[in-house]
Amino acid sequence: MTTSTCTAFEDVRVRAAQFCRAREWEKFHSPNNLLLALLGEVGEFAECWQWLGDCDGEGCTMENLHLQLIPAAVVHVGEEASDVLIYAVRLSDLMGLDLAAAVSTACSASASASASEAEAAAMPPQSQSQSQSQSQSQSQSQSQSQQWAEFSFADAHKHCHSQHASPRQCARELAVASGKLAGLFAGRAEAESAQPASQWQRADLELAGRLLAGIALAVIGGAGRLGLDVAACAADKFAKNDAKYPADRAKGSSAKYTFYQQRARGGGGSWTALYTVAAAAALVAAAAAGFKLAGGAKER
Repeated sequence: MTTSTCTAFEDVRVRAAQFCRAREWEKFHSPNNLLLALLGEVGEFAECWQWLGDCDGEGCTMENLHLQLIPAAVVHVGEEASDVLIYAVRLSDLMGLDLAAAVSTACSASASASASEAEAAAMPPQSQSQSQSQSQSQSQSQSQSQQWAEFSFADAHKHCHSQHASPRQCARELAVASGKLAGLFAGRAEAESAQPASQWQRADLELAGRLLAGIALAVIGGAGRLGLDVAACAADKFAKNDAKYPADRAKGSSAKYTFYQQRARGGGGSWTALYTVAAAAALVAAAAAGFKLAGGAKER
């Protein structure tokens, strides 16, 4: 599969695993770490909508939203949506959950469908039969090799479009779902959450699957209101990350991409310099985001 093809949840799962493996990042991609990374991206996605004002019902049209955002800000929404989606996919994979099946069930379930039906869909057959005595290495290997159900982003977009939720409502739903997901990790020893597939109770895993499905649908819905295709956004994000984190330079390192850029320019790249550059970049990005999104900028 190439970076130009991310039409289904399984495509993103495979691509994210390949990206991680090529850089020897498995030691960093624990469920605990991925949860925190996901929460950080949730905040950045919500930031995209914070100064747009209330927008519901007939007034929340794609045309009106584009009038409030400059083109660069629209692209930024797609990037943040991709970050949330990729981390949700990666976390689901390491937890032994089939996110595609969970999203499919959430989209197709009728109003009378039970919540437990939607939650149980995320549990692959292997995870349903796993005993609490399985080793961590066995659980991790199984969760990463289990192929997910077939479900496309196009189908997810159709469902989200039918819900008529505003981007700000999607951001709020995203915050709620991610907060509840964090609550499942809170109060546990880190060792217990290192391998949820073998250490957590089935009910908690089922709930995690439902919450991760809600997270995926929230970002797909929010981005979709701008006419953004998350499949294309995710493929573009992988291509950008390939360039920002070259496998030969990033292998075995958790450094920010600015570190590799500095070293490529002959700047040395000490850890002190890394954090200085990263902090400066964060301040510039925050200021730029505030300028682009505040007050309803209309630059075209």
